[in-house]
Amino acid sequence: MRTGGGTPTLEVPPLDAGHDLKLLARADYAHLSSTQAHAHAVRGLDLHLRRRDDGRRELFGIGLDADRVRACVRHALRASPDVVTVRVTVFSRHTADVADRSLVTWRGSQDDHSEGAVAAEVGVRVGLGYGSSGKLLDVYQPVGVPGPAPVVLFWHGRGPDERDVLAAVARAAAERGLVVLVPDWRPDAPDGGRAQLGESAEFVRRNAVGLGGDPERIVLAGWSLGGKAAVAVALNPEAFGGWRPSAVVGIAGAYGSAAPTTGTVPLDDLRRGGGARPPLPVWLVHGTADPVVDVERSRELHTALGERGWPTSLDEVATDHAGVIMTEFVPERQRCLPSTADHAVLAGSRTADVLARAAGITVGRSNRRP
Repeated sequence: MRTGGGTPTLEVPPLDAGHDLKLLARADYAHLSSTQAHAHAVRGLDLHLRRRDDGRRELFGIGLDADRVRACVRHALRASPDVVTVRVTVFSRHTADVADRSLVTWRGSQDDHSEGAVAAEVGVRVGLGYGSSGKLLDVYQPVGVPGPAPVVLFWHGRGPDERDVLAAVARAAAERGLVVLVPDWRPDAPDGGRAQLGESAEFVRRNAVGLGGDPERIVLAGWSLGGKAAVAVALNPEAFGGWRPSAVVGIAGAYGSAAPTTGTVPLDDLRRGGGARPPLPVWLVHGTADPVVDVERSRELHTALGERGWPTSLDEVATDHAGVIMTEFVPERQRCLPSTADHAVLAGSRTADVLARAAGITVGRSNRRP
């Protein structure tokens, strides 16, 4: 926006200007910067753009297209007086829609590097409460998929309340025809998060039908510490209220120490017999360049499962701990944020494929150990 001696002017990127202005009018999740332009020049514009880049990464997890902003500012100033005030507002079309109707849709890519992937439209329900803990979860739903869809309950890792970290790979999984629920939970809670994880499992069992899912096809998945928590439920269900999913997916997990869901060590549970119930499928995914949890941890579990007759597979992907969920670790934020790096996009897409295969949806094959 520019104001000065004439009429205020709004400049928006050339998509659907009328729709964008309506969204901007009701957006309550945004950041902005105001400055003065003298003779069509803005002093300190680079600093303003760096601040907007920092703000966009903090709010939306992705950097600012500075060249695009410069082009918009130049266009807004093309017929302005010598001295005007310029304000740059950065907001999300999707977030503005959430404020209006709580259901946001994205169109899945037709070319996401995954052979046989389903390019479904995805709806996202943001911030649903679950259980007495007051924690929130997001639901990623395929739109227009006939019949009840398989369901994935997807647990994040050690960082408290980091459901947003799994957003990119959860959306990719929903594009393949899955209903994906991603809850917040706190591993630093006095009980290690066990109550919250249990509440999320109860929520998905109770609400699967209402969310368009099949309650008989619930896959339990987790990344990092969440992966250990998920695998532990398969191997020691009695310690988690007796519930077992139809399959489990462990992503970049380590399985030689106590899990928050059961308080027991998954490998020890397996060596003791893995419970009295029949084995269920355990799917594993791990980055071969993971500096946080070595890929050998998944190889160890994969071998032990196979030796004891459990149906299992291990997909090894050429990426690191964050890339396997389509993110990168940003040190200054101490958080994993969405990544467009080739290795992360390819690895995250393969992780989404594994989630789909675990739920019974046929997609492309990858570097898998049978």
